[in-house]
Amino acid sequence: MNYLTKAMKVAIGSTLAIIIAGAIGLEYAVSAGIITLLTLQDTKKETLSVAIRRMMAFLIAALIAYFVLSLFSFSIWSFGIFLFLFVVICLQFGLQDAIAMNAVLATHYFLERSVSPNLILNEAILMLIGAGIGIVLNLYIPGNVMQIRKEQGKIQFCLKAVLYQMAGELRDEKQESPREE
Repeated sequence: MNYLTKAMKVAIGSTLAIIIAGAIGLEYAVSAGIITLLTLQDTKKETLSVAIRRMMAFLIAALIAYFVLSLFSFSIWSFGIFLFLFVVICLQFGLQDAIAMNAVLATHYFLERSVSPNLILNEAILMLIGAGIGIVLNLYIPGNVMQIRKEQGKIQFCLKAVLYQMAGELRDEKQESPREE
């Protein structure tokens, strides 16, 4: 994806995510914009994959936060224990690209001194808005697919030429190179 297209997707998507999250009254609405920014990858497949991994990690983070922060009364030490457990589990299951974003969402529990169902729901909706907009933008705003197809054509032509030349040499005769289509 070229850098101007990606910058446009980040700016439009993040702004839209913040507006939507704010309009429906979510706490920490700006986080939805940051989630959009972090969700956007260079390809549709990467974007979808990252979003799914981050949502899985969100469930893990919410569960750990609920038990650890509640159990140890929202101290800085309990947040440290939460981070330790969350990072270990994410690394174990290949979810490392979800650590930073979900740790930021967990700071909201720490700041609010609550892991209530309403706050977990707030964070889940922030995640869905941010990731959803990132996915939609990568699905419907073209990236570099045309450039990739053009380069594929060039590579295929070069491979054909090399194969014709090799075939000719194997038969010990001159082969005419293929013509570009």
